[in-house]
Amino acid sequence: MKFNIEIDREVDGRWIADVVDLPGVILSSIGITALVYTVIEAPNWGWGSVHTAAGFAAAVVVLAAFALWERHTPHPLLDVSVFANRRFSGGSLAVTAGFLTLFGFIFVITQYFQFIKSYSAFETGVRLLPVAISIAVASIVGPRIVERIGTTAVVVAGLAIFAAGLAWASTADAATPYLEIATQMLMLGGGLGLTTAPATESIMGSLPLDKSDETRARLVSWRSQPGMLGLRWSFLHDPARRWLADGILDWLWAAADNLRIAAVTAVDCAESMTATRPIGKIQ
Repeated sequence: MKFNIEIDREVDGRWIADVVDLPGVILSSIGITALVYTVIEAPNWGWGSVHTAAGFAAAVVVLAAFALWERHTPHPLLDVSVFANRRFSGGSLAVTAGFLTLFGFIFVITQYFQFIKSYSAFETGVRLLPVAISIAVASIVGPRIVERIGTTAVVVAGLAIFAAGLAWASTADAATPYLEIATQMLMLGGGLGLTTAPATESIMGSLPLDKSDETRARLVSWRSQPGMLGLRWSFLHDPARRWLADGILDWLWAAADNLRIAAVTAVDCAESMTATRPIGKIQ
């Protein structure tokens, strides 16, 4: 018995059937949900509690089952064999680490500017520009440096700069001047820009051209899922929790959840708009 969904779409004037790995979708969704939920609730349950251990164990078991299923199904949602390619796995790890940390930092520093420094929303946005500008500049410069010294050296240097900026940013308090924080953000953005551009090229270049769309979809997923965990993990750090009162913290969690739901809804709408025909029969 097959557990796949056929989706018909038109390519170059002819209709072809894409097969969606339904068990893979279900297993990956359950595994990621268990992992994220456990990270959310672990501070309340206690990191050494039975509930936390059971949550992480469930996530590991389900995600392991997902990996096993993907190795044996003829139409995998994620071809896990590609991780044997060092360029692919190394680039994926670099992108994941970078966005996991960046999303958490941006979320915390935004609340820091608004609640600790008493900046307005507009003033906060303007003061976050060093991150965006440095990412953009480093993403342009990075590939040119790669031509001279190679991908590995640039990615390692980018991660080192990123880590140094993050370590420096962790020392910020209410009296830290903005110029110092801006310098920290320049290091964070510069390091991430140097990392992601070569790492993305490494990922895309490690697979055949006929899998480019599939690979691009994976990249989007690897940016959003670590980012979601980064948002949650950012407030497990004691200084961050001390910055905000419990009532404000609850409001921020609700706002973050609403933004996540809105983002998922937007993606679903975009996918439905690009679909040329409805989902077909279940086999």
